[in-house]
Amino acid sequence: VQEDVIVAFAETVKQQNWARLHLENIFMSPRRLNGFLSEFSAPAFLTGKVRRPDDGDGVDHDIFVYVNLPGDWEEFLNGRLGAATRKTARRTLRAIDDAAEYRVTDVTAATLERDLRILLQFWENQWGAKLAARYHPGLPKAMINNFRNMLRCAFEDDALYLPVLWQGENPIGVQATLIDRKNRSLIGMLNG
Repeated sequence: VQEDVIVAFAETVKQQNWARLHLENIFMSPRRLNGFLSEFSAPAFLTGKVRRPDDGDGVDHDIFVYVNLPGDWEEFLNGRLGAATRKTARRTLRAIDDAAEYRVTDVTAATLERDLRILLQFWENQWGAKLAARYHPGLPKAMINNFRNMLRCAFEDDALYLPVLWQGENPIGVQATLIDRKNRSLIGMLNG
């Protein structure tokens, strides 16, 4: 059935009036992707991988990491970690739980703007100068405004998980994750 759907989708795409079709960040198995792309045969269609510019950090941004996780934390510990690592993980987590120095807060309506400011400042510190130098000086600010607007909308739709890790009164980490309730999945978006 999947193969039939892939072929039908490819046929529909081919019937559109494309001068150029650029597909980016496709997350699917090589078998499915090859099945889709094989429907676009030469000479009518030219297919190829678009090379992303090397930004000098040695990171291949076309690699997507996907991990099937078990149903709960104990199942993960018992099924994925050896005895010594499991013991170390539990001891470390107990130490973190017992230490008043570290805490994690969840976003609320009262903290949304503060938490977004923290996230976007961390993001800008990490990526702003590099993106401004490579593409355009105004790009980081434009991206930050887009991120802020999108994350506000996600929060209003109860589709944002935004924990902030604190050491004392200082934020030291934050992760913006979109919640896809329909597909029962989480989509990591930004971190800092």
